[in-house]
Amino acid sequence: MHHVLIDLECVEAALDESRTEQVRVLACDELELLVESLDNANDLKSLKLWQPIISLLSSDLAQLRMYGAWVLGTAVQNNPKSQKDFMDAGGIAPILNLLETDKDDTVRTKAFYCISGAIKHNKQVFEAFYARNGFKAVLTTLQNADMSLLRRAVFFWRALLLDHGGDETHADTTVSDLTAAAISEFAVISMVIQMIESGDLDLIEKCLQLLETVLTVCPTSADADSLHAIKGKFYSLTEQRLAELEKDKEDVGEARLLLQKLACTASSLIQ
Repeated sequence: MHHVLIDLECVEAALDESRTEQVRVLACDELELLVESLDNANDLKSLKLWQPIISLLSSDLAQLRMYGAWVLGTAVQNNPKSQKDFMDAGGIAPILNLLETDKDDTVRTKAFYCISGAIKHNKQVFEAFYARNGFKAVLTTLQNADMSLLRRAVFFWRALLLDHGGDETHADTTVSDLTAAAISEFAVISMVIQMIESGDLDLIEKCLQLLETVLTVCPTSADADSLHAIKGKFYSLTEQRLAELEKDKEDVGEARLLLQKLACTASSLIQ
């Protein structure tokens, strides 16, 4: 089955600052659909389109910054070649800058989508992210994030903790190892604990799953104070929040089971 080739006029329209914002957005929308094809995503390098698309990240228009991140994020999904091409085109630094500094939540959410896709199961690109202080950028953006971005971030941390892939030159240091070190360095456990107090049920469940994964995969990332907090104050606050959600007809059964399991794991580590 033949894939639909990238329309260069579509790309030109997206990049042409003399066009109206509506025309450029529609062109970006079409381009995002086209790069869902692995063949088209792989063609971006030969067509010399990576850097022009990356340039959208610095547009004065939030819609175009958002679409730039969206197109890039779709192009790198589950595609090792395009992940590397994105990195080689210099995409890591500008997408991290967008995540860390943009004031628009929709833009930052798409930037996170792009970063997550770029480093997924790709140690080489992950190391570029790590070297650029990517974890710091992630944590900076969470200081003023909406619920959607918080959920993405918590899922992101857990996915990296479960990634035990190495490479030929650094087989002894996995993505999980580096993520565990960052969790300890940046006090991620404390941040996650604070999220739960005002989180919705989906965020709470993701936070509980992340904490359980931390205690299981890299227990040394949790100090004694964190373990006691999980077993004590955190447990009480989470139970209180679940009770509030239950009054609103939310099904909190799964979250309660996760909380109980987490408390048991913390207790076993304290002993």
